[in-house]
Amino acid sequence: MRQFLLRDYVKKAIRIFFLGIIVGIILIFFCKNRLQTDIYLLNEEWILQTQNSQVNSKALFVYILFERLKEIGVLILLSTTMIGYLCLYGYAALLGAGCGVFLGVACLRYGLKGLILVLAASFPQGLVYLPAFLYLFHLCYLLCIKLYYPHKDYWKNTNSTKVFLFKNIIHICIAILVVIIGVLLESYVNPKIFFSYINKF
Repeated sequence: MRQFLLRDYVKKAIRIFFLGIIVGIILIFFCKNRLQTDIYLLNEEWILQTQNSQVNSKALFVYILFERLKEIGVLILLSTTMIGYLCLYGYAALLGAGCGVFLGVACLRYGLKGLILVLAASFPQGLVYLPAFLYLFHLCYLLCIKLYYPHKDYWKNTNSTKVFLFKNIIHICIAILVVIIGVLLESYVNPKIFFSYINKF
């Protein structure tokens, strides 16, 4: 884990992610006058509707699993293109911007309670998703570089492309298994934490 976190392209992805968060928060700040009318996210109606809803954990698991696998599939597919590494950075930026918008709306509407709401909505699956998707980014980035920019020898080995791809597929499968653990947490554990908090909101 530490070995890939120290790589420059992973550090750059992390910086882009946090820059996306800042951009998302700034965007919400400039749109704060519309929060009471045009933005449904996290308004009082949304809170009330959420408080009165019930979660089917099995159905939620299937839905979230499909969405996460779709994201992973898109990342892998993009990494097989010549501009794959740029698309991966773009994904990190969009993901950060989405988090920034959610965080900005929550804090502008409810202050500290909104911040805690965001934490409740992302715990504990966020602790699993973050390292898993960072590692997937690492693997997909290496895949793109190996296919189109072999002169950039990040892995420092003499393995053939076939051997590299085989090892990469195994590591991707392991990362997917970790993501599935995150999906289980998001489907069965997080709703208990989230609804326990939001019902007292």
